[in-house]
Amino acid sequence: MEAAEIIVTEDIARQLIKSQFPQWKNLPVRQIDNFGSDNTLYRLGDDWLIRLPRHQAAEQQLLKEHFWLKKMAPFLSVSVPMPVSAGKPSEEYPFQWSVYRWIEGDIYKADRFKDSDEAVWSIVRFLSELQKIDTTNAPQPGEENNFRGVPLAVRDAQTRIAIKDLADVYDGNLLTEIWDFALKTPAWNRKPVWIHGDLHWGNILTNEDQIVGVIDFGCLGVGDPATDVMAAWVLFSPEARKEFKQALNVDNDTWVRGMGWALSWAAIALPYYLPKKHLLADIATFTMNNILADYRQNSRFF
Repeated sequence: MEAAEIIVTEDIARQLIKSQFPQWKNLPVRQIDNFGSDNTLYRLGDDWLIRLPRHQAAEQQLLKEHFWLKKMAPFLSVSVPMPVSAGKPSEEYPFQWSVYRWIEGDIYKADRFKDSDEAVWSIVRFLSELQKIDTTNAPQPGEENNFRGVPLAVRDAQTRIAIKDLADVYDGNLLTEIWDFALKTPAWNRKPVWIHGDLHWGNILTNEDQIVGVIDFGCLGVGDPATDVMAAWVLFSPEARKEFKQALNVDNDTWVRGMGWALSWAAIALPYYLPKKHLLADIATFTMNNILADYRQNSRFF
């Protein structure tokens, strides 16, 4: 979140297309809403998406997507970003960039899908398919994927600082109690599996009542599946969360670590995105409220 970012203007996007892909120079270019903090996105005509990293780490994530998504797409039943052309740095813009196929869809809306059986089963199917893909030479957790997939203990210091920063919003003692509870859970000791690492509303595309796409694989890597299990609190209501756990057949330790991941992610995101009035602040608030409700009820999930 603290990486030095560059400002990418529409004029820069147009110039890059004109100079490197002249076959598209007459297509309209227009900026679209972006619910992350790593890339600037432009629609190119009706069929393409321009993705321009704002900092160097995002450039490395883009290169990772270029390599892996073409290999993974045949094994996934939802649409994923498919890069069609790789752009080069220029005098105006310092990073490698990309043109992707446009995926038609609206972003996930929690009030519409939080109780949806179809949404639950779509996410379960996606995660099940993802975790079955061969992990040979897969990228390990690290700075390049924001350390998604690491043991919870690696996030301990950062999470405790974030909890203190939320003292005016949430009961810090209760959040610390939940975090300590999650930390006591045994770490994942089986073979690492593929993880998306960032399954929030802005990265899930829908069409009417169907989930049709999952985007932004910048946090892609292998590690603890609890990293993606945190979607239970990011996306769903209590009843749908129960269905999600049963359908995914998650063991209790992974479930509790998933809650820990959700808490850590939400606690770190909130102080950063709340002043910006960013969608991710709404998602983090929804997530935190779900965690607190589950924990206070002492549900059988724990």
